[in-house]
Amino acid sequence: MRGGSDREQAFAAQTLKDQAFFTFFCVENHYIAARGKGGGLALWVKDDVA
Repeated sequence: MRGGSDREQAFAAQTLKDQAFFTFFCVENHYIAARGKGGGLALWVKDDVA
């Protein structure tokens, strides 16, 4: 990926306060739901593709 190493270095240089973080409020076998730092909703769904 072009610029990947530059982005990785920039990410590593950020303080924890500046990085995205989530407060997980629901963790199940097939999905996870969390509230983002800015108030947004994040959903992760497990894909059971064989």
